[in-house]
Amino acid sequence: MRFQSTIIAYLILALVVPNYVVAAEAPQQNTRDKVTKYSEGKNPIVVVKLKNGEKLKGRVGQVSEDGFTIAYKDGRQPTTVAYEDVAKVKKAGLHPLIIVGIAGGAVFGILVGAMLASCGSGGC
Repeated sequence: MRFQSTIIAYLILALVVPNYVVAAEAPQQNTRDKVTKYSEGKNPIVVVKLKNGEKLKGRVGQVSEDGFTIAYKDGRQPTTVAYEDVAKVKKAGLHPLIIVGIAGGAVFGILVGAMLASCGSGGC
């Protein structure tokens, strides 16, 4: 019975431990993929949050196997960032759904204003 318990414990460990290794590598690969995507095409301004809490804002410059550079538009020296130091990478600016919400609110406000103006002071 003790032998069976040991075998079962080893099997459980064998199933669980590889998942932790993959989970530890996945964020770094995700960061690498995002940075590569942002460096191509229009090359938008990105915000990089480092694990030490520091935030960098600029465009992705050179991309390598170990990291990338952030180029600033104000002429400062580019900063080299290692993938392992990155907590989060995202495009700067508003999310597209927020922009749609703001535009929808503006259109709604204009329509309500037009309705109230057409009714006049006598009411509708």
